[in-house]
Amino acid sequence: MKKIRAILCGQRSFGAAVYAMLRKRPGIDLAAVYAPAGDKLAGLTELYHTPLRIAGTLRADTMPAGCDLLIAAHSHDFVSTAVRNRLALGAIGYHPSLLPLHRGRDAVRWTIRDRDRIAGGTVFWLSDTVDGGSQRRTGAWCDRMTTPASCGGGSFFRWGCASWKAFSTTSKEGSW
Repeated sequence: MKKIRAILCGQRSFGAAVYAMLRKRPGIDLAAVYAPAGDKLAGLTELYHTPLRIAGTLRADTMPAGCDLLIAAHSHDFVSTAVRNRLALGAIGYHPSLLPLHRGRDAVRWTIRDRDRIAGGTVFWLSDTVDGGSQRRTGAWCDRMTTPASCGGGSFFRWGCASWKAFSTTSKEGSW
């Protein structure tokens, strides 16, 4: 079985959780991880000797060669068309809202501010539009949200991890 050579761009607890899941997958070879210096994800990457690159430095001419898939897990880096074109399968990301609602960095804050009745997250293909690519998987995890306490941020984190796990266990090479 050919391994999928992947790049992970991420940060914080969610990026670290996705990294841990990917490390356990026998069909994944992590070519590099892009994370902020000193971040939790960067620390894990160094601990397990995965090549670490600093967030914000991903470029088509400097990315690892021969990569199939880029996974964005709480990454604020824009992945250019040139980078996406060098990937055999493309680039996917997770966004903590039911896209196209609440695109951008403040999705969780806007969900709480607007008292959205339903909240959730989306796994989607990255494109030239920020948080605007075609959707791979969307799911709601909280109904009738009225206050920040009614659906804590941990729910976003847990649903995001469950989404990645479901995505990675149901996706087969060639069906990404």
